[in-house]
Amino acid sequence: MALSIRKVWLWIKLIVIILVVAWVTLFFVKNADNKANVWLFFWVSTSEPISLDIIVPITAVVSVLVYYVVRKIAGVWGQLSQVRESEKARDQEKRMHDLARQVEQKLSPGQTAGKEPKP
Repeated sequence: MALSIRKVWLWIKLIVIILVVAWVTLFFVKNADNKANVWLFFWVSTSEPISLDIIVPITAVVSVLVYYVVRKIAGVWGQLSQVRESEKARDQEKRMHDLARQVEQKLSPGQTAGKEPKP
Protein backbone atom coordinates (compact mmCIF):
# COMPACT_ATOMS: atom_id res chain seq x y z
CA MET A 1 0.00 0.00 0.00
CA ALA A 2 2.76 2.43 0.96
CA LEU A 3 4.64 1.64 -2.25
CA SER A 4 1.62 2.50 -4.40
CA ILE A 5 1.16 5.79 -2.54
CA ARG A 6 4.81 6.65 -3.13
CA LYS A 7 4.42 5.87 -6.85
CA VAL A 8 1.35 8.11 -7.10
CA TRP A 9 3.15 10.88 -5.23
CA LEU A 10 6.15 10.52 -7.55
CA TRP A 11 3.92 10.80 -10.63
CA ILE A 12 2.16 13.85 -9.21
CA LYS A 13 5.51 15.56 -8.58
CA LEU A 14 6.69 14.67 -12.08
CA ILE A 15 3.52 16.08 -13.67
CA VAL A 16 3.80 19.30 -11.64
CA ILE A 17 7.45 19.73 -12.66
CA ILE A 18 6.56 19.19 -16.34
CA LEU A 19 3.72 21.72 -16.09
CA VAL A 20 5.98 24.32 -14.47
CA VAL A 21 8.70 23.83 -17.09
CA ALA A 22 6.10 24.08 -19.86
CA TRP A 23 4.65 27.26 -18.35
CA VAL A 24 8.09 28.89 -18.00
CA THR A 25 9.01 27.92 -21.56
CA LEU A 26 5.70 29.25 -22.90
CA PHE A 27 6.16 32.46 -20.90
CA PHE A 28 9.57 33.13 -22.43
CA VAL A 29 8.45 32.19 -25.96
CA LYS A 30 5.39 34.45 -25.85
CA ASN A 31 7.30 37.38 -24.29
CA ALA A 32 10.41 37.15 -26.47
CA ASP A 33 9.47 40.29 -28.38
CA ASN A 34 8.25 42.29 -25.37
CA LYS A 35 10.61 44.92 -24.06
CA ALA A 36 10.48 47.35 -21.17
CA ASN A 37 12.30 50.43 -20.00
CA VAL A 38 13.96 49.69 -16.69
CA TRP A 39 14.06 52.25 -13.91
CA LEU A 40 16.05 51.14 -10.87
CA PHE A 41 16.66 54.29 -8.87
CA PHE A 42 16.43 58.02 -9.41
CA TRP A 43 19.83 58.12 -11.05
CA VAL A 44 19.77 54.79 -12.93
CA SER A 45 17.58 54.13 -15.94
CA THR A 46 18.02 52.54 -19.33
CA SER A 47 17.96 54.52 -22.52
CA GLU A 48 16.94 51.50 -24.60
CA PRO A 49 14.24 48.96 -23.74
CA ILE A 50 15.43 45.64 -22.32
CA SER A 51 13.88 42.29 -23.21
CA LEU A 52 11.70 40.62 -20.60
CA ASP A 53 13.76 37.47 -21.13
CA ILE A 54 16.53 39.24 -19.21
CA ILE A 55 14.43 41.17 -16.70
CA VAL A 56 12.42 38.21 -15.34
CA PRO A 57 15.36 35.92 -14.42
CA ILE A 58 17.26 38.81 -12.86
CA THR A 59 14.18 39.69 -10.81
CA ALA A 60 13.81 36.06 -9.71
CA VAL A 61 17.45 35.81 -8.62
CA VAL A 62 17.33 39.13 -6.78
CA SER A 63 14.12 38.06 -5.02
CA VAL A 64 15.72 34.82 -3.83
CA LEU A 65 18.81 36.70 -2.63
CA VAL A 66 16.71 39.26 -0.74
CA TYR A 67 14.72 36.45 0.89
CA TYR A 68 17.97 34.73 1.93
CA VAL A 69 19.42 37.95 3.38
CA VAL A 70 16.21 38.75 5.29
CA ARG A 71 16.15 35.22 6.76
CA LYS A 72 19.80 35.56 7.82
CA ILE A 73 19.09 38.94 9.44
CA ALA A 74 16.11 37.48 11.30
CA GLY A 75 18.29 34.60 12.51
CA VAL A 76 21.01 36.96 13.76
CA TRP A 77 18.37 39.10 15.45
CA GLY A 78 17.04 36.03 17.26
CA GLN A 79 20.53 35.03 18.34
CA LEU A 80 21.14 38.54 19.69
CA SER A 81 17.99 38.34 21.79
CA GLN A 82 19.10 34.94 23.14
CA VAL A 83 22.49 36.40 24.06
CA ARG A 84 20.79 39.29 25.88
CA GLU A 85 18.54 36.87 27.78
CA SER A 86 21.49 34.68 28.80
CA GLU A 87 23.41 37.77 29.97
CA LYS A 88 20.43 38.84 32.08
CA ALA A 89 20.18 35.35 33.58
CA ARG A 90 23.92 35.33 34.34
CA ASP A 91 23.71 38.78 35.97
CA GLN A 92 20.73 37.68 38.07
CA GLU A 93 22.57 34.53 39.16
CA LYS A 94 25.58 36.64 40.13
CA ARG A 95 23.38 38.96 42.20
CA MET A 96 21.84 35.96 43.95
CA HIS A 97 25.30 34.60 44.81
CA ASP A 98 26.38 38.04 46.07
CA LEU A 99 23.28 38.28 48.28
CA ALA A 100 23.92 34.79 49.64
CA ARG A 101 27.53 35.75 50.42
CA GLN A 102 26.35 38.90 52.19
CA VAL A 103 23.93 36.89 54.33
CA GLU A 104 26.71 34.45 55.20
CA GLN A 105 29.00 37.33 56.16
CA LYS A 106 26.36 38.89 58.41
CA LEU A 107 26.17 35.64 60.30
CA SER A 108 29.37 35.28 62.21
CA PRO A 109 31.38 32.07 61.87
CA GLY A 110 29.77 29.29 63.85
CA GLN A 111 26.54 31.22 64.16
CA THR A 112 23.41 29.95 62.43
CA ALA A 113 20.15 31.69 61.78
CA GLY A 114 17.78 31.76 64.75
CA LYS A 115 20.41 30.97 67.44
CA GLU A 116 21.96 33.39 69.90
CA PRO A 117 25.74 33.74 69.93
CA LYS A 118 27.47 32.09 72.88
CA PRO A 119 29.12 34.49 75.40
